[in-house]
Amino acid sequence: MTRRRSGFQRKEFTNSILSMIPATILFATIILIPLALNLFFAFTNYDGLDPSFSYVGFDNFSKLLLKDPLFIASMTRTIFYSLLSMSMGILLQFALAMVLYKGVFLAGFFKAVFYIPSMLSMVIVSISWKGILRYGGVLNHLLRNAGFSNLAFDWLGDVNLVLPTIVLISQWVYMGYGAMVLIGGLNSIPLELVESAQLDGASGARMFFSITLPLIMHSVTVLLFMHITGSLTMFAIPFIMTQGGPRNATELISLNIYNNAFVYGRVGYATAEALLFTIVVAAVGIFQLNATRKREVQY
Repeated sequence: MTRRRSGFQRKEFTNSILSMIPATILFATIILIPLALNLFFAFTNYDGLDPSFSYVGFDNFSKLLLKDPLFIASMTRTIFYSLLSMSMGILLQFALAMVLYKGVFLAGFFKAVFYIPSMLSMVIVSISWKGILRYGGVLNHLLRNAGFSNLAFDWLGDVNLVLPTIVLISQWVYMGYGAMVLIGGLNSIPLELVESAQLDGASGARMFFSITLPLIMHSVTVLLFMHITGSLTMFAIPFIMTQGGPRNATELISLNIYNNAFVYGRVGYATAEALLFTIVVAAVGIFQLNATRKREVQY
């Protein structure tokens, strides 16, 4: 009986190993090998085509941090974009979530309307908004025909307007999705806690900051993480709508990496840049998760 059980266990173990082989090969092919190649290319002057590249050590990293003003400018611009996007996004999503949660006429319809943009391709979104916001686009045409020519601006060509414009578009895309995440958190709050707080005299801002916000902090943690990682890695909208212009005003770090790799042919340099940026995103994400999880309330 023991031998039979031992033989059955060995057979089970062998079958388990064999069943893992295809997934392991796929994981290595898609994840591990490209990751190892990227780590290697970050220390070379590889241009993406010429096989006679050479090892340059930490030269790429030192140039990025000390001798590349475009990298520093694009990183600073990305941080500003992320802060503006996150603050505006959280406020809009909280406002929408509270309105829809409290119940408005046709609440289900409005939930669907606000959620639909997050399901659209970013390429379609970018092309559509470019047609609306360019100087000769739909918005300015309507303003001129309505007699408001003084309100017609070059939304995508003005250095001062273009980055906030892109922030607004990105928030239009994700506002409904973020609101649904928050509504899920609001629906998980026990009604007896709300009723007890109301009996104790809590209402308005005190109710929100003392009861509602701590109890939905788990949803806020997820939402903040998505905001941070999404805004820091934003690529499609500035790439399609402005190509980083005007005057590099929308060249975020992801677009700067793309330009170095595929426009200027500096794949090794761009890989080093991407590696540094990955470390920054990971560090910020870990800090945010640790900071917000401490404020989560178990009930």
